[in-house]
Amino acid sequence: MNIIVNGQPQIVADTSTVASLISEHDTQGTAIAVNGRLVKRPEWKSTPLHSGDQVVIIKAAYGG
Repeated sequence: MNIIVNGQPQIVADTSTVASLISEHDTQGTAIAVNGRLVKRPEWKSTPLHSGDQVVIIKAAYGG
């Protein structure tokens, strides 16, 4: 299915969840929003993705 991740089209499996989408990324300091709604880390595995979803992955920047 087709979704949008940080403004870029991406094809993912029909059974994808937030957790499977970011499984290959370092998730330290990461926040995820799906269709404008923040998804808390404990909900990543149970939050399915649907065709057309808009996903925003935000990584915290450290420094001073």
